[in-house]
Amino acid sequence: MKQLVDSFLMAIEAEYLTELPSFGPLCTEFLKSTEQSDTFKTITFQRNHRDIHLKKRAVQCAQLIHDNIRDRFPDNKIFEAFSVFEPSNFPSSVADLPRYGEQQLGCLGDHYNLINQEELQVEWGILKYLIFNNYKGLSFADLLTAIISRKDQFPNAISLMEISRILPVSSVECERVFQGRTLLRQS
Repeated sequence: MKQLVDSFLMAIEAEYLTELPSFGPLCTEFLKSTEQSDTFKTITFQRNHRDIHLKKRAVQCAQLIHDNIRDRFPDNKIFEAFSVFEPSNFPSSVADLPRYGEQQLGCLGDHYNLINQEELQVEWGILKYLIFNNYKGLSFADLLTAIISRKDQFPNAISLMEISRILPVSSVECERVFQGRTLLRQS
């Protein structure tokens, strides 16, 4: 997800938020065709004195979109650390397993006080080999379903995996609820 968001933000920056914006292919096509005509594809429109500000407004709009996306998906080390449990992120070679996930588990252990860090490191030392050898082809959801019965063996690691299942990716839903409440109060 982070890679997709970063790529999208980079595209907005490259096409709109530079000294000489390129405006991307569709916006460029629109701007060029409307210089000579009052139609774009099948849409006819009337010119207005504000048309001279169109390019400036497009850049402002792109900046707003960019900032809103960046704010919705902050660079959060906790969310990134949870990717350690995703089987598709595991190294391809067993030789790379001994150090795999140490930083991420340290970050998660520091953040979640209910986790015993020392026990977590011991559990992870075994669990990552179990996942690598038996569950590498599974999705995270299927992996958790498959190993949940081993919670007595890996209580700290599986607790973290369960936490990752319930964490929201963003606060959009909460914000909608509060916005709805505010709108109800105002009416």
